Amino acid sequence: MIRHILTESDALPSGRNLVQLHDEAEFTLTADRPVAFQLDGDYLGERERVTFRSTPNALQVLV
Repeated sequence: MIRHILTESDALPSGRNLVQLHDEAEFTLTADRPVAFQLDGDYLGERERVTFRSTPNALQVLV
């Protein structure tokens, strides 16, 4: 799917459970019940709320 998105499609993925955010300083994901959460392959337990914050210019991508 990712290969198709990056190479063969101009459209972003869409769906009922998909949310797209751009240039957000922070966003929070919430769930009705605890859900298993992992980040970068590390299991961080079950969470009902996770907040993500951006770090400007932290990642450089070379193509």
